[in-house]
Amino acid sequence: MRKKRPEIFNYLKMPTNISNAVRIEDNIAIILGNIIYITAPFENNRGIGGAFYGHYEHTSHVTTICNVKMDSSFSKGAFSGPGAFDPSSNEETFYLFCDVENCFHLLSFQIRAIVQKFSIPEIRHVSSMCGLPNHGQFVALTNNEIFVCQILHKSGRIIQKIDISASEICSYNNGFLIFTNQHIDLCQNGVIHTFYKAEIINEFYVTNQKVVVLQRCDKNCAFHIMHEGTVGIKNCRVQDVLGEWAIALCNGKQIIIVNINNNNLRMRISLPLSKQYPLKSFKYLYAGHNKSNNSLVILLITNTDVIFIKVPLHLLKLDAEEEEEEEEEEEEDEYSTEFAEDDETSNIEDEDDDDESVGNPSTVQ
Repeated sequence: MRKKRPEIFNYLKMPTNISNAVRIEDNIAIILGNIIYITAPFENNRGIGGAFYGHYEHTSHVTTICNVKMDSSFSKGAFSGPGAFDPSSNEETFYLFCDVENCFHLLSFQIRAIVQKFSIPEIRHVSSMCGLPNHGQFVALTNNEIFVCQILHKSGRIIQKIDISASEICSYNNGFLIFTNQHIDLCQNGVIHTFYKAEIINEFYVTNQKVVVLQRCDKNCAFHIMHEGTVGIKNCRVQDVLGEWAIALCNGKQIIIVNINNNNLRMRISLPLSKQYPLKSFKYLYAGHNKSNNSLVILLITNTDVIFIKVPLHLLKLDAEEEEEEEEEEEEDEYSTEFAEDDETSNIEDEDDDDESVGNPSTVQ
């Protein structure tokens, strides 16, 4: 029986340019100026195969969004009526977003409405947010400060202010991680200490309670799981990490999928797309596991398009198995497609990737 091949299972054409995309657990929030789309691509029970299950149109541009857990009594106090309150649940999850007017809005997709709007005068120009485990708590990142906040029934208040210049924050265990220049700090119970330090840190990922550090040299990337393995991938355009797996869209029109702890476990697929895209048009890549059909789902996001690619997990195999390797090459030839090449990719041939695209950290000089 011939193995199933990677395929596009959904495609969204957005009405305007995508200004931001944020991963929120297993959901992807796509922001188009004042419009928020929430997708659930890794579940099959969320409308159109999970491609889209909710959107909200705001009155001004949205800058960032996160989820916040609240006690279920919050909805009861804010709204009444059918569907507004579920007495069987101890907590609810809301989406908290901030706009260019420095206002916070608590959005419930259950009732398709804003349940609360508030502003905190000290907090302006929020670039990123993340929710905390405690009910109603979240963290807001601005240019030179971080604020730990508590949502009240009619307002919000600051619990802690941290004077620090950071580029990213992310929930982790019972606290949150802070990405600053060349190190990652952990803040728990108001106390900050160094979590990881290196000469080069460009990004980090939190996945399945693992922290993965990305070190970039030009377009070459090294993925390092803290206290575990490291793998290098050449010519990355956009990338993501899922558990022990690094997934990257690379020059040569290919997606590389490799296990960070065992780089012999890997695969390379040609993009199964018929429409021509310059490689530089891809801005984001997100990956997740769809348990119902045992597949890896990859989202590729351009300025206006969201492409959902399904990769059956049984395609992942050890390259040492020569017979299967030959089968993979035959399948790649069948579903490979040509892309419009930009100046940065025109001098790079697919053959160059065969032996050098994945390897030990030495591949990243």
